[in-house]
Amino acid sequence: MDQPTTREAKENLRGTILVVDDQETLLLVLAIMLKRAAYQPLTARNSQEALALFHRHADSIDVVLLDLHLPAESTPELFDALRALRPDLRVILMSGVPEPVALQRLTKDGVKGFLCKPFGPNELTRTIEAVLSGSVAPIAARAVGGAVLGTTDDGLSRTAPPDAPPTCEPQHRQPAG
Repeated sequence: MDQPTTREAKENLRGTILVVDDQETLLLVLAIMLKRAAYQPLTARNSQEALALFHRHADSIDVVLLDLHLPAESTPELFDALRALRPDLRVILMSGVPEPVALQRLTKDGVKGFLCKPFGPNELTRTIEAVLSGSVAPIAARAVGGAVLGTTDDGLSRTAPPDAPPTCEPQHRQPAG
């Protein structure tokens, strides 16, 4: 079977995703997951790499997956710099340990989604698709302050009470009354 040309491969892509995380292994895994889901991944280990990639590809980046805890850097400052360059940019935060104050501030400022580490390929693609379509993630995900909270691969929602920030602990869905 013939391999698609570069042009044909680009036409079949669902979008370009910039992934910013300091963990090299996670960047590799996310790049593989995104490629398998027909997205074009761009990866950066820090704010400087992220901004350089963003400057080169600003018009083609559909979503940024941004680690909430970049060591020795300020995720809110990187978020602000990216949004200053492109105010309509859709950002999904990732974290294994959400920091309530930073998460609430960034959600208020336009973060569109949140992924609790670790997450699988289904949760990743469902959250990206929900953010790209402007809808709430499928199954039991909820919007908290305008952000989409993902679901686990087994369909459990990752939610928080209305007055609390999101957590990374899965909670069972409540049956409809």
